[in-house]
Amino acid sequence: MKFIDFLIKNSEKKIYVDPCSGNNGDRLIWLGMQEVLSKSRANVVENVADADLIIINGGGMFIDAYKQGINKVLEFTNSYPDKPLCIAPNSFHFTAIDFGKVLDHRCSPMYIFSREKYSKSYIDSLVANRPLISSYMDHDLAFNLEGSSFIDSILNQYSGPHKGNVLVVDRMDVEHSKAAGKVGFLKKIYVAVTPDCLKDVVRVIRIKMRNKTGSSFTVSAKNTLFALVPGYKIETIVTKDISRPDICNFDEFIWHIAEADYVFTNRLHVGVLAHLLNRRVFMAEGSYHKMRGIYEYSMTSNPNTKIMN
Repeated sequence: MKFIDFLIKNSEKKIYVDPCSGNNGDRLIWLGMQEVLSKSRANVVENVADADLIIINGGGMFIDAYKQGINKVLEFTNSYPDKPLCIAPNSFHFTAIDFGKVLDHRCSPMYIFSREKYSKSYIDSLVANRPLISSYMDHDLAFNLEGSSFIDSILNQYSGPHKGNVLVVDRMDVEHSKAAGKVGFLKKIYVAVTPDCLKDVVRVIRIKMRNKTGSSFTVSAKNTLFALVPGYKIETIVTKDISRPDICNFDEFIWHIAEADYVFTNRLHVGVLAHLLNRRVFMAEGSYHKMRGIYEYSMTSNPNTKIMN
């Protein structure tokens, strides 16, 4: 069953959707959620107490490093134990946390949508002996924006990619492949003892230096590009984690992608938007299977979208 079919099946119910906070990529997911809610004519209510069904928005919040997803499940389970709960298409990857124990708190039905086969396999293994939990798979919600007025407006606003513009989006958090999804010991000490004002200064310096000198991913992007297109002339190359709202607002996020000739990214929704705009995009895996899984399930039909080894 696809997520839109689930919504249509429950169209008579009052539905509360928790958007969940996040970055520019999460905002793209939320726009995709609004698109599918509209298409399914879902009966959405603003107050969770009025709802017959609760939905947690899609994304990638169900990993060891983040608490938001699990906290949402426990919050709604404890506060509204009799209300069915649905997790919209997400990725799931736990090695330290026992997600099964979280599911064991449920005393009413729960519907979990994975957005790629690796997460689906993991969830399937958990629900085998938990009859209240159902497992499904569907595309990341942002793919519902394909052919939408949102995408059309971007294509109308920007004439196309600018020749020689290269965008490198190298994430700066625990989902970077080097972090392996974990917060290091020294990072924990830094976070615990460093005043917020000093953290802000360090962050600004780090962002400026990264944009000026690039990162190891910038070097990898250049090598890939020159091997693919010998003699390619780079006019501008930007290394910036544009998914972070403290670095780029949403309009700037769109602008960077829309005007890029080539996009290299380990941020999923930079790749998804570039894919929807038919830009040339190379996606690199982060700390777990998310990028490759979604590429394999949702993006292989476009030859301009590729996954990097």
